[in-house]
This record gives sequence, C-alpha cells and structure tokens, in this order.
Amino acid sequence: MKYFIEKSIFLIFLLATVTAHTQSVIYQNERDHVEIEKYFDDGSIHISYLNNDTFYLDSVSPAGQYINLINVELSNEGEYYTRYNYNEDYGIFTSRSVPDTSYSPAEVSFLQLSRYSKAGSLIWQKEVNPGELYGNGQHYLLSVLDDTLYAYGSTSEVGECVPKAVFISLLTDGQILKNKIMGECTDVRFVKSENGFTFQFSQMCSCGNSPPRPAKISYFNHNLEKENELVVSGENTPFVEDDKIITHFKFLSESTYFGSATLQHSSDEDPVIGSNYNGSMKWLSLSNFTTYTYDDEYQANGEVYDVIKYDNGYLLFYGAGFHNGSFDSTILFLDYVDQTVSYDIPLWQYTSTGDHEIGFLYAHENDVFLQTTKREGDINNWIRQRHFWRVNIPETWQGQKRKVELPPKLKIFPNPANNFVIIETLTSSELTMFSSTGQLIRERDLNIGQNRLSLTGLASGVYFLRCNSEITGSEVKKLIIR
Repeated sequence: MKYFIEKSIFLIFLLATVTAHTQSVIYQNERDHVEIEKYFDDGSIHISYLNNDTFYLDSVSPAGQYINLINVELSNEGEYYTRYNYNEDYGIFTSRSVPDTSYSPAEVSFLQLSRYSKAGSLIWQKEVNPGELYGNGQHYLLSVLDDTLYAYGSTSEVGECVPKAVFISLLTDGQILKNKIMGECTDVRFVKSENGFTFQFSQMCSCGNSPPRPAKISYFNHNLEKENELVVSGENTPFVEDDKIITHFKFLSESTYFGSATLQHSSDEDPVIGSNYNGSMKWLSLSNFTTYTYDDEYQANGEVYDVIKYDNGYLLFYGAGFHNGSFDSTILFLDYVDQTVSYDIPLWQYTSTGDHEIGFLYAHENDVFLQTTKREGDINNWIRQRHFWRVNIPETWQGQKRKVELPPKLKIFPNPANNFVIIETLTSSELTMFSSTGQLIRERDLNIGQNRLSLTGLASGVYFLRCNSEITGSEVKKLIIR
C-alpha cells in the first residue's frame, strides 16, 4: 500500500510555539458524553444526555449556547446501569441492567425496559428475562427502527464465565416480539437492512488470560434465522499483516468497518478500515496516523480516535500527545482519506492542553462535532475533563478531495541553500521560520505558487519552515543553510 502522508514535526516548535487553527473552532464546551439527536442547516443541533438518572434534551445554537427542551426524571431504584434511546415520535426508551461485575452465583438477574413520554410520564415498564435464561443482563443498547424497539446486549447463567449475546425486539407498546440468544460473546452490534440483520460479535469469549479470538459477522434474516457467518480470521481475510487478527470493530455501514488488528498475546492494536464485498474482506492500515516524526529522528505515538464515512471516503479524528512528567498537550487532527487510504487531505488541527484518551466524531455537511475525554495535570495528580466541540470544514476543500494523489503541500528548493530559497505552496499561507533551538527567525505571508525568501544575514545551520493554511492545514520542512 502506498501512502502520501508525511508529518514531520519539530518537538520544541510544537510544544513552545504552535498556534492552532482556532478560527475553525466554533465552540468548545465542557460536557459529559452526549448523543446528537438532530442536525439543522444553520449549524444548530439537539443533543441528549443522562445526568443523575435524569434525561435531558437540549438545543445547542450555532455559537454553542444551550437551551433545555426536555428533562425527565427516570426510575432510579437500585444500583443498576441505565441506557436510553430518544425518539422524537415515541419519547424516551430506557434499559436498566446489572453493572459489569465478576461472574459468581451471587449475581442478580435483572433487565428492565421502559418507555416514557416527552412530558415525563411512564407509559410502560417491564422486566425481561434475557434470552429466557436465568442470567445477568448487562449494558443493553437500544435502537428504534421501523416502529420497533431493539435491545441487544449480553446475558450469563449463574457461575458461567462466557456471556451469551442476546437480541430482544418489542413493539413500541411494549409487546415482545423476539427474545433470542444469538451466540456467545459480548458487545453485540447490529445493522438492519432490507435482507435482515447483520450482527457483529466481539472476541471476548473466554476466561482468564486466553488469547483474543477474531471477531465475527453473522447474517440473520428477519425471523432471526442465521443464514451466513463470516469469521474475521487469517484463513479468509487479506490482513494488514498475516499474523494479525481483527479483534473488534464498529460498523460504518453494512459493509464497511473501523476497528483494530492485533497480534496474538499482544495488547498493541493497529487501527484499520475494513470493507466486505460478497464475503471478500479487505483491511487497510491506518498506522501512518499513529506515529509522528520530529527532528528527523524522534517519534511520538498517536491514536486514531474515531472514523466515519464521509462523501466518497472517510473522516479521521486522531491525535498525538507530548508529555514530560505531566499531561502537557495533544495535537488533534481531522483528515479526509479516500476509500483506499492512498491519500489524505488535512482539514483541521488544534493543539489542546492535556492528554486526550477518547474521541468521537460526527459530521453533517461541513459541520463536524467532536467529543473528547482528556487528563490534565501530572502523573500523580490529574483530573479528567470531557468536552464537546463544533468545528467547521472550509467550503473550498470540496474541490480538492477528489484528487487521487495530492502533490506535496509545501516544496522548498534549493535545499541546502545559500542566499535565498524558493517556497512553493498550493494555497495562500502563513510562513514561520525557526532556528534549531526553537527561536523565531522570520514570519511572512505566502501567495499561491512560488515565493522567494531571502536568507541574507542568517548563520549556517539547520532551520525549520512551517507553512500554515486554513485549507490544507500545516506542514513543517527542514532547511539547511550552508
């Protein structure tokens, strides 16, 4: 696979002098995890969330002001884990189940499903025995499709170590249609299609220190009868590397996925994008977005937080963190990549304080919404913060994204140089020049095409040129002056 992505980053430069594209951050608010329920063309949205067993629906203006629309106090008897699904037509559906704990005969069997009106009244509530087994129902996710409520999660019999995946469907009046065990493993995800249901089961099917098993995809018809199953293993999959297995992933669509590949007996994970066409699977590595080179020698590790389908390719949300005994900063990136990950277009980057552990990505036309969780402070004394962002993709990027191969954003020649250097850039940009110690030497604006930069009066040595563009992002090049 050929990649055209190169990110050379100078460490002193990044930590001391980077200024991000703050004009693209429309707002950044400290919030707990939210779900986006509705998008509007002006950039406003409706979001939902739980806080102390109360459901909230808020309207968020294009500038980030919050107005509460709905708040409903939910049943909170007992120490149970609550999930919800908000539906504009039917109100609020909830599942309450036993939190994740170790399996033992002392476990309690409990799964309660409820429906509330938007005004806050309880319409119906019932306890369900998951999979018709005496078992422990955990973390049931909810979806509403075609006037049907779907609850899916896991159950286990008393003392059993291997949980079973369970799928429950109900009419919106609470009448149960299906209550069926779909197989072993936890963390069931499904996609509904015209032909039936596609389920993905994760690999955590065994106890103790057993090696991870590959994930699998099962295909069921509308009667929940299995018609086909695809085990994501090296036997039938062209892998990123032959000795890696895909351990878990999420659906981007019915036939595309974002997940992780890992070696047996290893905790290291390589982010991947997968696609499935008539049973033939292909996985493409995103590892180029997890390693950052600075000073042409040192590397910093990054992480791909989230991927979503966008236009004819994907949006990637990823970051690189830098630490020196404390959680100093993280450079956040948003890129567009094509279907084959053979080129990317940098859309946005931002240097944020703290170490970002988790990120989620949503997009509606040119508006992108991010959720991040980060740690701030030093290793022995830190706090966790969650933020909700709105950033904007420039309109002008849409004319560039269809190029199969992007030329370099920044060219400098000759290099090494003597009295001057020619800088060629694709867009109007801001140029900043630094010495090898991080000292600011010069700043100037660049026009599209070739620009001449005088080097008169500068001592021989290594310098760094940073080109910063609203459209193509930023890039750093090393320049040697003789």
